[in-house]
This record gives sequence, structure tokens and C-alpha cells, in this order.
Amino acid sequence: MTGRKTRELPGGKHCEAINFCVTFKYSSSREVSDILRLTDDCTKALGMEDNRITNSQISAVLVYNDDYANYGSQNARLHNFRGYRGDPQAAEPLNFLVINFDVEMVITAIATQGFGDPKVNEWVTSFQMLYKDSKGEQESVKGTDGQGLVFFGNIDGNMVKRNPLPIPVLTSVVTILPITANNNVGLRLELYGCKGGYYFVAWLMLKETLFSVAHTDPSNYEYEEVTVTVVEEIRRILGTSRGFLHARIINLSPQKSTSLATMVTAMVEIHCLRSSEQVLLANLKTALEEFETVFEPSYIKFQFPKRCGCTPLRVRIKLRKTMKTAEEYRLSQMLRFPVELENSCQSSGSKFYSWTVSKIDKETGLFGPLLEFGKKDRFFLPLRMMRVGYAYIQCLVEISGNTGSIAYDYGYIRVVRDPLQAHIIDISESSSKIILSAKESLDTGSRRPGTQGLRFAWFCRLVNETFSHEIERVVDKPLGRNKSNSGCLGFGPGRLTSRNEVLTLDITDMIKSEMYVFKLMVEKDFRNASAVYEFTVKPAVSISIRCLSNCGEKVTPQDDLLLEAHCAGHSCDKVSRYKWSFHLVNQEDLSVQVVHHLRSYSQMNGQRFLMEDISKLRDDSNKQIIYVVKAIVQLDKKTKFEGRFPFLVNSPPNRTSNTSCHVTPMEGEAISTDFLITCSGWNDEDKPLVYEFRYQDKHGMVLIQTGPLNRVITKLPVGKATEDYSLVLEAQVGDSFKDFVETRLLVKVRPPKQSELNDGLVEKQLSVIRDFVQAGDANRATELAFMLMSTVKDFSDGSFEEKSGAILQDMKGIKVNSVVHVTKVAAVVAWATENRRSVPMSLQTDALTLLTEATDFMAIQFTSNSTHDTKLAKNVSSGLLNSIGSVLQISSRDAKVETKDNFIKEKGRETTMKTLDLVRKVGEVLYSTGSNRQNKTVVKSNFVDIIIYEEKPKDLSGKSISEGGASVAIPDSKDIFPNANESVTIQVIAEFELPSRQDGHHTYTISIQTGAWRNSGTTANVGVVLFAEESVSNPIVFAHQDLEKIFFARGSVNTFTLSLGKSLGSLYKVNVWHDNSGNSPSWFLLEIVIEEIKTEEKWHFVANRWLAVEKGLGEIELELQAASNEDL
Repeated sequence: MTGRKTRELPGGKHCEAINFCVTFKYSSSREVSDILRLTDDCTKALGMEDNRITNSQISAVLVYNDDYANYGSQNARLHNFRGYRGDPQAAEPLNFLVINFDVEMVITAIATQGFGDPKVNEWVTSFQMLYKDSKGEQESVKGTDGQGLVFFGNIDGNMVKRNPLPIPVLTSVVTILPITANNNVGLRLELYGCKGGYYFVAWLMLKETLFSVAHTDPSNYEYEEVTVTVVEEIRRILGTSRGFLHARIINLSPQKSTSLATMVTAMVEIHCLRSSEQVLLANLKTALEEFETVFEPSYIKFQFPKRCGCTPLRVRIKLRKTMKTAEEYRLSQMLRFPVELENSCQSSGSKFYSWTVSKIDKETGLFGPLLEFGKKDRFFLPLRMMRVGYAYIQCLVEISGNTGSIAYDYGYIRVVRDPLQAHIIDISESSSKIILSAKESLDTGSRRPGTQGLRFAWFCRLVNETFSHEIERVVDKPLGRNKSNSGCLGFGPGRLTSRNEVLTLDITDMIKSEMYVFKLMVEKDFRNASAVYEFTVKPAVSISIRCLSNCGEKVTPQDDLLLEAHCAGHSCDKVSRYKWSFHLVNQEDLSVQVVHHLRSYSQMNGQRFLMEDISKLRDDSNKQIIYVVKAIVQLDKKTKFEGRFPFLVNSPPNRTSNTSCHVTPMEGEAISTDFLITCSGWNDEDKPLVYEFRYQDKHGMVLIQTGPLNRVITKLPVGKATEDYSLVLEAQVGDSFKDFVETRLLVKVRPPKQSELNDGLVEKQLSVIRDFVQAGDANRATELAFMLMSTVKDFSDGSFEEKSGAILQDMKGIKVNSVVHVTKVAAVVAWATENRRSVPMSLQTDALTLLTEATDFMAIQFTSNSTHDTKLAKNVSSGLLNSIGSVLQISSRDAKVETKDNFIKEKGRETTMKTLDLVRKVGEVLYSTGSNRQNKTVVKSNFVDIIIYEEKPKDLSGKSISEGGASVAIPDSKDIFPNANESVTIQVIAEFELPSRQDGHHTYTISIQTGAWRNSGTTANVGVVLFAEESVSNPIVFAHQDLEKIFFARGSVNTFTLSLGKSLGSLYKVNVWHDNSGNSPSWFLLEIVIEEIKTEEKWHFVANRWLAVEKGLGEIELELQAASNEDL
């Protein structure tokens, strides 16, 4: 322990409940020997005297007169008749004896005698004992001063001299080296000790030694260097301690230091006498705590695998133990597995689990911080939180109340990116071009939809060709080459210019009926995948007609018929217009007549054909009549093609002698009277029949019932007071094609008696509505609410606003689950909010809640695949728009800038934006149900009109769409539709100026673009630091509470202005982060664009990734390099 503090160990005793007690005071060899004998009996003779050590295990090189039989090494046994006799002509040390135990033994003492013959006065007066250490090197037995020890020998030829070893040794080979002798070397001996193998394990952390990959490989120089350092340091600390034998490294492991760094920790077997264990433990702890060592004083753990006869705690996890054999897992996987324990020792203590994971740096090989991932007996880890590369996983288990009951196991995994998948889909719509889409290619591990982040390359060849080593050469441009019949376009097999996910290729010059092979190569980071598609050029040209609107097996006469012609073939690009004709065909006599009397229009340069007045045609009651629409194209004077669309006209249900629709009773009161509406006796071959009962309110249509039932019991609203409370009911009967026949029924519905109203009728019915809502009975709740609203709307005592507000409040929890509910909810809201100068915020909120519920139901029910007809969608949407418009009028008035109350203004703005979103949803409903198929669809209401208009982008250019005095002019198509086949997404860009803390002459705009996918926006506060050639900015934090706005919503581009006193210089990177605050902090950042206003210099920093704890790479901080022109 040279160079460190030294001091005497204090006297006293240290006892534990392990059935022995160790005395620290070393007063004499006899006392030590007594202690050993009392504790672990390591003073037994090892077998020289009783021949347990065989002759073959004892050897000597030199023997007296070369007489091995009489004087050889086999005679050197204590109390033998005579012993080993050396060569007197050789120096004493050359007459050495070697004893080989074959197994490791602890040597604690040696006893010697002289030669034994009274006539021969030969004995060894001094000697050294050498032994083979754990490294296979020969060492001398040392004294407590650390120096080689010379033992005093005999003083005559027969007396036994016993020498204890001050520091016992563990060895398999002992050499007795005579130093001096009387006349000649004469020797008999016995060795004392016990079998080796007792040890305890110490976990010791090295100071300032970070764990790296090198420390996992025992053959690595750094590993060997650490093991040498550890063993030498333990020898320095414990080498002079009685009972220490040697130290052996089990392995090196990464463990977490108090500074959270991952340090090299050695698991060391410290071999010792059992009786010396407590002394060595105390000495080791003291050394770490009070002296300067290579070990971290705050970290030390112990295991005692040899203390008891049971199997100590063992931990096992099913992971590979080396990085070379580590199993691969994809980033998208969830890693989960249990820990297996083995412990036959009885213990009542609780088990404590600790799972830690370290990411291994690919460049440096260093193990990252050991992050905690659970304290249970099973391990769960979403691998998206890990980077690609290797990771170390460790499970440590401790049992409370049981010193040294600690064990761990570890393993390695390799996290890899999920594979790419390449897919080719033919989306060609004409025979002159092939359009291949790679849009279904994907990164199987990405959470982002679509092909974002993928790179594409397209290749083409004839089926009998192969791609040569010149596969990268471009083959869709001449590049000075002559055309041939090779490849797709005559320039051989190879790569096409397009790098887009959709390949469009003109095939007019490709060889007809030949098969071509297209290859798609998809790449991302270091991954790639490929797919092939075989395509044969078809020379034929064909015209087909498909139906866009009114497309059942039979055409309904109540709607218009919209058809669209399609051309397939390589000459379709020569088609400029379509000529349409309409014919009646009599299948009985095969006669054909041209029909002229219908109104018809062509759209989209004649590609679409709209027919009105279908009701003027003969319906299917005449089974011999069919109609045929023809679309004709003429390529030249001699060549023309035509497509045909035959159809039958449906007939609505017809009356019979028993047909009737009636209502019972003919008169009654609102709220109290139940009316029965029934229709029967209708006939149609296209079953099932559909019955629709409704009436018209001033705010739109109100449905009573729609479906297959021909009767309904219902309550009705108060009729028109000016017409003796008359109410017109509409009973419609339709077939499976939704062709309806209408019957009108007149009924009188009077308001409740004044006595009933005075008796609290309204309040009682409000209570009933609440009960219906709580019970989930939306039918009766909406019906009674509307009846009650029709009653209180005519109150002249000024209580209407109070009563109507109460109705809305009681209904706000309703769950809309039918179209009938939608119409009644819309009517109730419209009555409650119309013609009011001031509406309480609570009422606006209740109205908005009801309308949102109704609109969301519409969006679910009315889709392109729903059975509801277009006319019903328009009627229901009109009533819903009336209610939405009424709320919109109120909220927009509150949101005016002139409003003094900021709270009302902000709430008004919030309600207005939500209401406008409902208008958008209604428009989507109308579009999805097919209303858009016609030239122009208009749905009007008292406040909001929706116009749906569909055309090709090139035909919309500069067009003005008008309705009812309002119009909108579409800009030139080349400005907003750069590609006629692409859809255009328009985003609202909000620009705000950040308050600057200093005035300056250098102004920057910072535009931050957020992804448009669901949940891409963030509620967190965002910060950036700008790095430039001349300076680095201070952190710039965009905090919502400071700016009084919610920024970074999905699909948004937020632009901020930054004013500085001096220029930063050319920017080369930015650091962007967020604080993970708010209820939805995950953020998909697309791009940051920074521009210096004065120089007009602009820098793009492309992110295109998540900043989120649970998504992407699990990062909320990102460093972005400025993109080059090539990158952009």
C-alpha cells in the first residue's frame, strides 16, 4: 500500500450470525493457528505422511549418489524411516523438492524433519517455499511485510519443526527450496491446509473508467488492462491480510455511478479462508472509504455464494450474451420477456427488481447512461424509444434482509430499422400512357402514413432482356444514341428519369403486344427494396360509359342521370370531344328511335352527359322498352368508336283498390295527443317498400319516421295559428330504388290548454325530457323537445328565451342515432336561437353541443356507401344548415372587434370557428353522398348556402361560380393547379410578430411548419437556437402563455419576426426543442425556414420527423443542418 495512508487495524471483535467470530488482533502465530483450527479446520495434514500424496506427485532433480530408490523424493515424508537426501556436490537450492497436488489447495503450515538416520547428520536449517499462483507464475510465500519469507528449519535430524504461513496461499504446486543445510540436504515434510474454493464476490467500480465495447471482450487489451489493474489493487489492499489467497475477475459489467455515468465495474472472486472473510470485508470497505484506491468509494456490493449449502440467488434473462450473437429486433416491436430466478436458500425477504438499458454508441463504443425501465419481474420496452444499433439490457435482483443476496443477468439486442416494402400498382386510365404508382410502398416501421421519406428509382426493359452493369444509364432520352428495338423506348434497358412515386410513361411508341418489365427500387437511409411489374401494350381503342349519379339497376325518374365516357387505348389522346346520342329500343321488334325531347347537357368537354326529365320516359311497366345512351368519338374521317349504356326507367309504387294513407285522430293537442299515421295497400315489384313520414317546419324538413314500417305513433307540434292550427303531413311511399309517391294529410294540432300551462306543464315536461335523455331514449326525448318548443315559441309573456334555453340545456346530453333525431335537433336549435339579439354563452354552448352531435352522426351515416338517397341528404342538410347558420350569426356578432368584453369576444371567435367546421362537415356529407356528381349542387338555408361544383382543373380556370347574387371567381388554373391531375391543399398561414427585447437593424422571419396528419400539432412551448458563422443566438422560446395564442396546430405554418442589433451571418444549423408540456405535446415538425429581410438570404432546415417521447426516436430535441439546393 505504498504511497497511501497506513494505520493499524483496531482491536476488538466483529461478529455475525454465521456461527463464527473473528479476532482482528494478530499477537502470535499460535493464536492465528488456533483461530483457524476453531473456525474452518484448515490445518489438516494434506497427505505426505499418510501417502495420500502419491510418489508420482513428488519430484526432485538431484539425489545422493543418483540412488533414487534409497534417497529419492518419494522418501520425503514426515516420520518416514529416512527421508530425501540431496546431492552434496550441488548447492543447497538445487536440491529442491516439488509437490504437485493436481488440484488447488490452501497451504497454511509446513512441518519438516532432517534425514532421520542417526548416522547421517543431515538436515535443512533454512528454506523458502515457492508456489504457483493463479496466473501460473511461481511466487515465494510472503510475510506480513510483503517480502519473500525464509523459514527456519531443523536443528537436528529427527525433531519436527512446524512453521505456519503468515499469509496462507492457494496453489496446486509447491516447491521447497533449501537455502542452508547441515552437511547436506536431508528432508522429510508434511504440508497442512485444506482444499481451496471458498470465496466471496465483490462488485468494485473503477474511477473515471467509462464502460465501452472493449470491456466486453476478455481478449481485448483494454479488458486485460482493467483486470490487471483490479487484481493488483486488491492485492495491494488485501495482500497482507491473513486469510487472503488471491483475486480472480469473473467479468466486467457496466453499472451506474452516482454521477449517472456508466462505469466499468469488476465482479471479483476474492478467494480466502472462510474464517478470514469478515476481516477481508472490513479491510476492503475501510480501504475504499479511507484511502486512495482505483475504486469508487461510494460503490461496493458483495455476494456470498459459498456461505451456505443451498443454491444462491441466480438471475437469468433470455438474451444473447455478446454483441456478435445479439438477436435483431425491429424498431416497431415491443420487447417483452420475464426474468427467471433460481434460489433454493430459504428467505422471507422481498425481491426488488431493477431493469436498466444502455444504448451503445456506434462510433465510440461507449455505453450510454443506464436508463431505468421498470421494477417488476417482467421487462417491457417499446423499441421506438431506442436508436438503431446495439443496446445492453440488465436485470438486477436483490432480496431484502439478506446480506449479499444480489444477482444480475444481462444481454444484448440489436435494434434495426424495419424493412422497406416496394409495391407497384397500375393506375393507368388511358391506353396511350402507363401510370405506375408506388404509393403502397412503405417503411414497415414508420407511423407516418404513405411514402413520406422514401426515394424512388424506376427501370424498364423488354421481358427477354436483362439489366446490365449500365443499369444507371438513362434510357428515356436519346443522349446522342440511335433508336433501336431494345428496351422500353428504343434506347436499351436501364433507368428512367422519373424519381417520383408515380411513373407516367407515354407508350405510343412502344411495341404493341410486347411484354415489358418495370422495376421499382425504393430506398430510405441505408435500406432498399424492389418490385417488378410486367406490362403488355394493348393496341385496341375502346370507349366505355360509366354511371356517376342515379346508378341503380334501374334509373329513378326523380333524379337526373349523369354519365361519363372513358377511352382506353393508345389513340385516346387524339380524342378531343365526345358526341352523345339517346335512343329508345323496342326489344319486341328491335326498332330504334332517337329521343330528342329530353333536356340533356354535356360537361367537361363532352366527357360527361347529364340527362334531366327522366320522368318523361316510359318506365319499366312496359317490359319491352329499354333506353340506350351512346358516346361516339371520331379519330378521323374513317375511324370512329362508340360506347353504350343501356338502362331501364324505374316506376314508383302504384296504387291499388286498397291503397290509403290516413292519420288518426284528425284533431288533437300538442304534447298530450298521440297521433297514428298509417299507409297501406301500395304495390311495387322492387321491394322492400320504404315509408317516410314528415312535415315541413319554417326551418326545414322534420322527419317523423323513415324505414320499412308503414305506421307510426307520434306526437305533433302545434299547427299554424293563422290556419286554425292546421299541420300538413307528408306520407311518402318508395320502392327499393327510393322512388317515392307522396300523399298529403291534414291534421289540426292545438296548443295545450292554458290551465295545463298554468299548472306547470312546461316544467313537468322538461323533467320528462331529462329522464328520457338519461335513459338514452333519443326518440322520445327529441320528439317531446320539439313539441315543447312549438308550444313555448308563441308565449307572449316574454318567457320564451328562458324556456327554450332550458330545453336546450336538458337535451345537451342526448345521443343522436337516427336521421329523425337530426331533423328534430336541428329544428329545436333553430327555434331557440332565431331572431335573438343576445344569446347567453351557456345557450350557445348547449346549441353547439347538440349540433355537433347531429352533424357527426350525419358524417357517419351519409357516406358514398350508405343506403340514404341524395335527396334525403340535401333535405336534412338544409335544415341542419339553418340551425348552424343561426348559431353562426350570433357567435360571429359576439366575435366582432368592437365588442368590449374580451371574454365574450374570444368565446365568440371560438364558437364561430367550431360552427364553421360543422358547415365544412355538412359539405363533406353532401359530397360523399354523390351530390357533387351533377354540374352544380346547391343547398340553401336561411343563413348559409353550400355550392358543390366539380370540373377538371383546366376547365375551372378563370371560371365564375355564382348563386343568388353571390359569386366567386376561380384563379387561373396554372396558378393553383400546377398539375391538372393533382389535388391541392390550401393552408391558412398565421403571421405574428414576436415582441423583441431590443431594437435592431437586422430582421429575420422564422417560419415553422407543422405536419398535417392527425395529432401532429403540439401544446408544448417550442424553442430554437440559431447557429451562424459569426454568432449564435440566445434561446428563442415561443411560449403560448406569452403570445396569448395556440400555435403549432396540425397543418399550420407559424411565422415569427426576430429583430437583432447585428447580423448573425450565414446560418448553418438550428437546435429546436419543446418542453413536453400541455395535454398533447407530441409534435411532427416538417420544416423551419429562416429569411434575413435585408439580404433576402433564406435557409431551409428540413426535419420531417416527430419530436415526441412516445413516437419516432423518442426525442424532444433536434439539431438540423441547413439544406443545400441539391437537398431541396
